[in-house]
Amino acid sequence: KGAKLDYFVYWKGYSFTERTWEPDHHLKNSPSLISAFHHKHPAAPSIIAAAALQFCPYKNFTTTTEKPCLFDWVTNRFTDCGVKILGTRI
Repeated sequence: KGAKLDYFVYWKGYSFTERTWEPDHHLKNSPSLISAFHHKHPAAPSIIAAAALQFCPYKNFTTTTEKPCLFDWVTNRFTDCGVKILGTRI
């Protein structure tokens, strides 16, 4: 449940061949290193808090006071409501 991040960790005092992928919850006691990594690599994936997202409600486009108008592909114009399209293109 929820988002999961893994970090490729270079362990201090160990060779590069002993690097390991570690889940973010294993690195809770090094928040300054995680913060420095994301500051240095802003395009790297990160978890976004839900509070950081702004709510934008959808507009209701199902109800309108205007009559629907059709687009005439021959004349490249919208037709007046109730006017029959004179030409068609196949």
